[in-house]
Amino acid sequence: IEMESVAAKLKEIKQVSDLPVAVGFGIRTIEDAKAVAKIAEGVVIGSAFVRIIEKTIENQIVSELSLQARAYADALA
Repeated sequence: IEMESVAAKLKEIKQVSDLPVAVGFGIRTIEDAKAVAKIAEGVVIGSAFVRIIEKTIENQIVSELSLQARAYADALA
């Protein structure tokens, strides 16, 4: 994720709105999520979880998603 580009876009958005802004494009890793969380009010993690679903054996999807969701939550706490 290009943080300079994200920061510039957030600045533009915040000039016209007082609403909280969440960023969800380009979040591929926990490090990406941490970086975005420093400048935005929210982080949306979607495609990272889709990749987990695609590469995980069917009977292990729920447990793998749970582990990853906890890892993201812990990192952002």
